[in-house]
Amino acid sequence: MVGGVGHCGESDEHAVRSQRDARRRVASDRPWAMFKHTRGQRPEISISLCLMDTPADPYELFDRWFAEAKETEPRVPEAVAVATADSQGRPSVRQVLLKAVDSRGFVFYTNLGSRKASEAVVNPFAAMNFHWKTQSRQVQVRGACVPVSNEEADAYFATRARASKIGAWASKQSQPMEGRGEFESRIAKYTARFGLGDVPRPPFWSGFRIEPDVIEFWEDRSFRLHLRHAYQRTESGWTITELYP
Repeated sequence: MVGGVGHCGESDEHAVRSQRDARRRVASDRPWAMFKHTRGQRPEISISLCLMDTPADPYELFDRWFAEAKETEPRVPEAVAVATADSQGRPSVRQVLLKAVDSRGFVFYTNLGSRKASEAVVNPFAAMNFHWKTQSRQVQVRGACVPVSNEEADAYFATRARASKIGAWASKQSQPMEGRGEFESRIAKYTARFGLGDVPRPPFWSGFRIEPDVIEFWEDRSFRLHLRHAYQRTESGWTITELYP
């Protein structure tokens, strides 16, 4: 019996030694082999995740992780922190909602008078970071931040709830206001303006796509021995590099 009191034959002893030696080889030869443990118990080496599990296309891995997050996150797994910077390099960050992702990049929408939009115009690079606590995972995206087409923005805006469409017209996003009553008055104004008719997309409201140069995947491991895989875009596709935690 392994891990307790008992006896085993030569064949069993050989199997135990073989398994132990295999774990030691994994620990020394594979830097992604991590320790997993339950509080109060002796750590054991896990080889369940490795570079061999990492697809060549980062979007494939993102889709997999995103789908798993949707199953466990209690609210808005599409929430993501987006960081921009002004013309002097001073950063700002806020939470937005991911509204589309494909091989071109990651899309969010905003009022074009907002700080993030203004900064994306003068300094057209941005980063975003997803953090799914229930999955103990993060995904970081870095790259150029470019406007989506009018057609793409119109198509998305058409899917929004009517109240959200009215809100887009009423909000002077990031601008000072006298109080909540001012905002509510503007909501009433545009509600009356559009009546029961269609609410078009405001000309001052659209989206941006972060076209990533780098997509990094992070997964929690005990003792801060985390897993990190970084995809770097090249002319021929993507390269994958493992990073120290």
